[in-house]
Amino acid sequence: MTSSPTTAALTLSLTGPFARQGTEAAEGVRLWAETAGVRLTLVDDAGSAATAEKAYAQWVDSIDLLLGPYSSGLVRAIAPLVADAGRLLWNHGGSADDLAQPGVASVPAPASSYLMASWRKRSPARSTRWWSCVALDGSPERLPMGQ
Repeated sequence: MTSSPTTAALTLSLTGPFARQGTEAAEGVRLWAETAGVRLTLVDDAGSAATAEKAYAQWVDSIDLLLGPYSSGLVRAIAPLVADAGRLLWNHGGSADDLAQPGVASVPAPASSYLMASWRKRSPARSTRWWSCVALDGSPERLPMGQ
């Protein structure tokens, strides 16, 4: 007796604001599905929460494995829909702290922990009171070390 293959589905931004990340994630997910013998459905959400919500609403009752989209905002938009259906969402592309919630199994570490290793590795011999960094717009920032 043979069983039907496992099905998995997700949306990724193959176009739109997260196209680079979505395209790279799609390559990895396709490789995994091929290697594991999983029947994969992948839809381009173009960075749109409405597009992602529409796709996941169609899948919650028929797909074995629901993988989350890329970006915290898109995961945040679909997580309640998946959880309300009593399903588990495997989050690989959202890292906001508030995504740690029932019904979401997150693979990435929360974004608030990204610099913790740097903080712990600072020289204990120094009396450092400030953490300096450069914001994305190029402006320098100084933060008290306790924050």
